[in-house]
Amino acid sequence: MKLYTRVLVECLISRTMLIYLLVQTALFVFALKSVPTLPQIANSMEITTLWMSIYKIMANDKEYLFIYFPVFLMLVIRGVSFNNQIPVILRQGVKKWWLSNLWLITALSILISLVIHLFLLASLILKGSTSLAIGSEYLSFFLFSLFINFVGFLIIGLIAVSVILFTSQIHWGIIVPILLLVLFKSIKLLLKAEWLTFEEYVSSTHKIETGNLFLKSIDLLLVGSFLILVILCYFKISIFLKEKDFYEAESNRH
Repeated sequence: MKLYTRVLVECLISRTMLIYLLVQTALFVFALKSVPTLPQIANSMEITTLWMSIYKIMANDKEYLFIYFPVFLMLVIRGVSFNNQIPVILRQGVKKWWLSNLWLITALSILISLVIHLFLLASLILKGSTSLAIGSEYLSFFLFSLFINFVGFLIIGLIAVSVILFTSQIHWGIIVPILLLVLFKSIKLLLKAEWLTFEEYVSSTHKIETGNLFLKSIDLLLVGSFLILVILCYFKISIFLKEKDFYEAESNRH
């Protein structure tokens, strides 16, 4: 088994993942108990209200800020800390080591996004929503939500790895991203500003609160901006790794 695959498996069977699944299950059960089931013949307003209610319980911005992002970062740090050892880097080669970490972050981003949305989908179906018909606004919104989740987690993971590389401290990889998100959230509340914070956009809170699930041109623009940020993080880390002297760092340890 390749190293990065073994590291991913270690993350999946970790206590962190178990705790996350228990919390996710609790939110799922709470949503089923709190949200009324749709009547057999439901109009579009009733269906939209159901979607809004489910998302507000299981995928609101506060849950991303204080549950989903921290859990994801703990999984990333667990994998990176196992893989972020200078002998491992020197043995693999910097390029291969970086690609294995990128693969790990991408895999965890896909995994967490899928788990969140599978629980959301199960809640919606059990509550009577069969509105994922091809071409419907609900399918478009669901796929958009899934994709923006993946990109959001990927960005957070890349920022965490950047912080770890620049500070050489594993724990800062979780502290710095969360502190930055909390700081921006606090500034918005203090200024009573109208802008969207990162976790609000990733959670689609702005769409859920307005009840407008249709995609707009601004959504595509912001997704493009997120993808550009991913590319910038990738190249920034790549440049840093090329310039870092790991042989000297390893000799300084002895």
